[in-house]
Amino acid sequence: MGLPKDLLPFIEDNGDYFCISKSGEIIYWSHNGSTNEKWPNLAAWHKQVCVDLE
Repeated sequence: MGLPKDLLPFIEDNGDYFCISKSGEIIYWSHNGSTNEKWPNLAAWHKQVCVDLE
């Protein structure tokens, strides 16, 4: 799948992954490769992706 070994995927969506890095940053990994979508921590990711669905 091409995912870097330093990222731990915790949600898979159609071949794309939300991953957590060693520093706690959340990174969106597309099956097409890396993207610029990231969040400073799990709480910020959860608020934007799961709570503020706008």
